[in-house]
Amino acid sequence: MIDRITSTPPKSPIGLCLLSDGTPYDNYDVDYSWISPTSAAAFSCPEGKSLYHSVSEEDHGRSTVRAFCYTSRIRYGGDEYYVDTDKSAPEQFNFETAITVEPGSDVAYSSGVLNTTPARGTAASPFTPTDAAGDLSSRCPRRDRA
Repeated sequence: MIDRITSTPPKSPIGLCLLSDGTPYDNYDVDYSWISPTSAAAFSCPEGKSLYHSVSEEDHGRSTVRAFCYTSRIRYGGDEYYVDTDKSAPEQFNFETAITVEPGSDVAYSSGVLNTTPARGTAASPFTPTDAAGDLSSRCPRRDRA
């Protein structure tokens, strides 16, 4: 997949799909984009936990990202001191894609937004296909047709 999207010009992350008669099937849309490592969208927590995400700018243009999952947050005193319970590390992703088969038809199917880290081969979808209905361009700005 990485070889396909990094070629010039970029190709769809999925390859050629042939029908039984040998003709290519091309009635699908593929939306995809890289996720900034400083974006909250690059992190995912398990169900029932919330994500804490902050980015602080350091000297020399570097950024430090702090992200963790927690169950509840308790504030103490007036100086913004918090205690977070049941902390854990979030999953981190750097690529997202959404595939719609038969777009615009009564039988259209959308995969929902799939978050992946291609180098690790991991994937997660925090959305169900029905959540992904409609325009995905706000989450996956790159559109490509194979």
